[in-house]
Amino acid sequence: MLIVRHDLKLGFYSGARRYISGAVAFLLLTVSAASAQDWVTLPTLSVVGAYETNPNLEPGAGDSNTTYRINPSIISRLELPTSAVELSGSVTFTRSRNETVQEDSEQYRFGGSYEKDFETSVASVDADVSFEEFANSEFDDDQALSAVDATQSNEDDTILSNKLRFQLNNELSETDALTSSLDLTHTEFSDEARTDFADIRGDARLDHDYSETTTLSAVLGLQYFDPAGETAVKVLRGAGGYAYEFGDNHSLSILGGLAISSDRTSFTADASYFQPFKDFDFAASVSNDVQADDDGELNETARADFVVTNPISEFTNLQTSLGLTKTETTNAILLNSLLSYDYSDTLRTSFSASYRYSENVGGENKTETTQVVLAPSVTWTVYEELDAIFRYDEINERDQDDQRANSRRGTLTLNYNLPPL
Repeated sequence: MLIVRHDLKLGFYSGARRYISGAVAFLLLTVSAASAQDWVTLPTLSVVGAYETNPNLEPGAGDSNTTYRINPSIISRLELPTSAVELSGSVTFTRSRNETVQEDSEQYRFGGSYEKDFETSVASVDADVSFEEFANSEFDDDQALSAVDATQSNEDDTILSNKLRFQLNNELSETDALTSSLDLTHTEFSDEARTDFADIRGDARLDHDYSETTTLSAVLGLQYFDPAGETAVKVLRGAGGYAYEFGDNHSLSILGGLAISSDRTSFTADASYFQPFKDFDFAASVSNDVQADDDGELNETARADFVVTNPISEFTNLQTSLGLTKTETTNAILLNSLLSYDYSDTLRTSFSASYRYSENVGGENKTETTQVVLAPSVTWTVYEELDAIFRYDEINERDQDDQRANSRRGTLTLNYNLPPL
């Protein structure tokens, strides 16, 4: 059941829905006009079953759970001489045998895109609508609420998210290119503990090829973040940087600037580096930006990722990564190593080991968690259309009070790619 709260909606919300609905209607009209053309349609079906001994990682012996997930999806694409249309849709049903551990959920997603090539430019529009419904777990449905002013509801919790993106790439000359984009996001929560929000962001980027190896860039943008029932925030962005090609697949790009609002000034960064060596490849990326989180709050997030890929042999590959994340409320470190071996064209084995340290610094009481996960897996291509994947996870966790928890999870996934329609 779709639940939408209207009491806190601002004027933009209804407008955002109209804009996104209009974009979806435009895509459908485009499809209708091209219905006589040849579409390439790819349906897929994914089925997942998992059993875990202690999903909530409770100290001692926690409650176990078994979950099942079915995910049919479809992608349909039409190629025309100067344009392309793509439509996608998926439904995900998740069922849990122990709803005190994990609630049942359903997700419905529809997406569409349209791209048009002009003589010196390319225009595109992308739309995505997602609706998620979670079985209510706030209290037992058979339990009566005695408080007169109780606000709890036995209705299922829902999340409705709409996203719309316009982009125009212009070749101004042989050395200059201008990219303009407009992103609109509108998210509604039925859970009153989370804040509905609208997020509008427009950016313009100018790239100038200074030489065969160097490209200079300048970016100017404006963000309008509008949480329901709260004061809207306007963020002005400006950045500059360059990209340099050292040689084949050896590159560096750096973009830095400021994000300025009425209550804060934040440094923004987006940098990446890639270098192939004789025996391995090295990649690094660093970013810092102000973004809307899943709860409808505008927060600054900094990330740094480093990846080393080492092809040990023709059939064996080792990849090691380090990720650092810092927000206004949390800090996290993730170290992961993945070793894979191809027995044959149809059988692959892998083993991953990960270490994660996270701390919550947003509340009065600081919390720390250390987690180690060991996970062997096997991927078998049964035949061309069917893949079977089995993965086992051994999870060990420890908190700041030295309380320890352990969980074991086995997951079987079947992915079936139906023949093109």
